[in-house]
Amino acid sequence: MKKYLLSLHGEFETKEMCQAIATTITPIVDSPHLKFSHRKKNLLFCFESEVHSEELVPYIQGTLFGLYDYYILSVVDDNLSVSMDETTKGHLFDVHNDSEDVDMRIDMRKEMFFPDETNFYSEEDGDSAFIETILNELKTKLKRPSLDEILDKIRDKGIESISPYEKNILDNFGK
Repeated sequence: MKKYLLSLHGEFETKEMCQAIATTITPIVDSPHLKFSHRKKNLLFCFESEVHSEELVPYIQGTLFGLYDYYILSVVDDNLSVSMDETTKGHLFDVHNDSEDVDMRIDMRKEMFFPDETNFYSEEDGDSAFIETILNELKTKLKRPSLDEILDKIRDKGIESISPYEKNILDNFGK
């Protein structure tokens, strides 16, 4: 399992928007906590995941489409250099312990329940049911790019700027 730092850059005006983005990435989080730090134009997430970075990229691009201007995904290891105040750093990078004094976290143990049940998720329930619940919730919150938006992006930034998610939309347009 690797620890990742995801830095999103864009317009993140409200705490509710940050919470919605955090909820969107919970299916790829395997650590006890998903920690984040928010500023008006920057949102940092720290989490552990068994998912390889090559698989994280299309997930992030597809599920968070239109919510950020750009992002940076880094593996947190001894080579990562970060400059921030110690309180934020301590909160952000400690994905195993709760930070009661900071509410910019998602306790994954509490997230892994089914909304209409009081019991927590267990392995017996199966991963697919939990993921299906999360994905159904996300469908109501996610914006699918229109064909015009994708074509405008290609015109402005070139074909190499589109994500695999956008390419898939183009490929399936005429079908």
